[in-house]
Amino acid sequence: MEKIVISAKVRITLDELVDILYYDEYFSYKKRAQNYVNNLYDFILTIPTFRFKTTPDKKYGSYYCSYKHNAKTSWYFLFDIVEYTYFIKNITNNHSENYVKFIGNIN
Repeated sequence: MEKIVISAKVRITLDELVDILYYDEYFSYKKRAQNYVNNLYDFILTIPTFRFKTTPDKKYGSYYCSYKHNAKTSWYFLFDIVEYTYFIKNITNNHSENYVKFIGNIN
């Protein structure tokens, strides 16, 4: 059975995302921002069932998997696999300046 380990960096990013989404008025209720982030956490738990691709620079994670939340935003989870353990190391989205650095030009 696969095990998923989420790095502290990813957990902090997701926790901060709730506040960003709410205070920057992407969501009018904080509960909706929390639900959005909970959906990202739920997706992380399904990563072993998805096809994933290799990243160009292994220092950010050897593999990535994408989650298309809506027509404008896709999230990318970067991870390494050791035996049956998935180490989620980084998260980015297509709006981030780190997007290309993490996963390269996927177009």
